Amino acid sequence: MALAYPRFGLKRVFLEDNAGTVVFAMLPKLRMLLVVADKESPLDADVLESVLDGILPSKNKERPEPYAQLIDDLFAFDLRTVADVRALLSRHKAAVLFKDAECVARESKKSKPLGTSKERLERGVYYSHVGLLRTALGLEFADKWRDYNRETSQKRKKTQ
Repeated sequence: MALAYPRFGLKRVFLEDNAGTVVFAMLPKLRMLLVVADKESPLDADVLESVLDGILPSKNKERPEPYAQLIDDLFAFDLRTVADVRALLSRHKAAVLFKDAECVARESKKSKPLGTSKERLERGVYYSHVGLLRTALGLEFADKWRDYNRETSQKRKKTQ
């Protein structure tokens, strides 16, 4: 899959072979960054973005998304590799997309939707990629996630 960002002179390429290797290339004019990650590769923001782009619907993607914060969330629950993220989403993808559709239906009825914009609701999406993965974390870890999320949300508000 290739995504072009002509405004910035960038092209991103995401490839995957049968062994689960993700190749991420960013080509700004003549420079190139190449990240190769197999299933057991540790996560970083670029690798996580490419994995989510390959699994989740593109219409949900926000620009930009806080991938570095999401890495912190994943590490807090000992999810550290591409395989860990894929396994989490394989268990919960259908449920998080269903929840996304429920939120769209609920918030579309309101004059002032909470947590998203009218434009996103008109596109039929509520959660971003980060939001979808955090919803999967909530399904997987239930009360532990709720407690962690409450605590980290308060800390993030204090530092802003």
